[in-house]
Amino acid sequence: MDPLSISASVIAHVPASLAVRGKGVKLIAPLQHVLAELCDLVDELTTLQVLLITTFCMIASATLSLERDLEIIAEELHALCQ
Repeated sequence: MDPLSISASVIAHVPASLAVRGKGVKLIAPLQHVLAELCDLVDELTTLQVLLITTFCMIASATLSLERDLEIIAEELHALCQ
């Protein structure tokens, strides 16, 4: 190819490649927003999981304490009845 044909070909391809790049950026930009939202959602779910585990542990501890108290009361009542 002669230099003029090469130059014309390059000039013709530059706008086309810029148009493709522009469309690609338009497609990727919303995906970055979705990725940020997914990261926020994962953070919220992790926080919720910690809250649920903490609540479960507190309830389990309170239940165990109440069971011990109930056993002591039952023993005291049994001793009083004899």
